[in-house]
Amino acid sequence: MHLRPDHTSYTVSDMDLMLSFYRDTLGMEVVRTADSPPSGDQGLRRMHIRTAVLRMGHFCLELVEYVNKKGEHLDNRQTNVGSSHIAFTTDDVPGAYDHLTSRGVTFTGPPVRMGEGTPWMCYGVDPDGHRFELISRPVADGG
Repeated sequence: MHLRPDHTSYTVSDMDLMLSFYRDTLGMEVVRTADSPPSGDQGLRRMHIRTAVLRMGHFCLELVEYVNKKGEHLDNRQTNVGSSHIAFTTDDVPGAYDHLTSRGVTFTGPPVRMGEGTPWMCYGVDPDGHRFELISRPVADGG
């Protein structure tokens, strides 16, 4: 069996707001959007669902908004089991932090290094509270 990752998905409260954040603020490319109004009377067919798929490099993010059935915001604190984040690499974490902060992005703290020779990193949050990380080297490269 051969598996390979395809996408990560977040349920969002407001598609337009989240598209603006991931597309306009973080620079992801919109691959496709869909708006599926309710039809029929069973299961998901009763729901009005808006979806979007965004891409940056080989990574895809799917956003899903349940328009007529809003759920509760989950407690996505980093220490809670089941919390998650997306990591973005950059050659200049402090510069990216300054740029995004000037655009109104909220961070949990400024960039830090965990020790000499370790990568710069910091965590921010999108408008719904999903965390993202800026890091100066990709984990997949073994750094």
